[in-house]
Amino acid sequence: QHAQLLLTKLFEHPIVTKKEAAELVGVSIPTGGQLVELFTSLGILRDMDPEKQRYKRYAFEAYLNILNEGTELAQE
Repeated sequence: QHAQLLLTKLFEHPIVTKKEAAELVGVSIPTGGQLVELFTSLGILRDMDPEKQRYKRYAFEAYLNILNEGTELAQE
């Protein structure tokens, strides 16, 4: 149930931290972190800050790619 809600919320907030994910779903930060880890392992989210141990951001990359489609600068 929480995972489904987070997936829905990611369309409005495609870049989140574990704390933000928890707040979006209304769960504790550890539970939000577990959801983010699950989504990362499934390839739904991508760790944008692999060099960091804390304050990491995670991107809903597939959705962002769709939004960016056709917005690339033309190669000349």
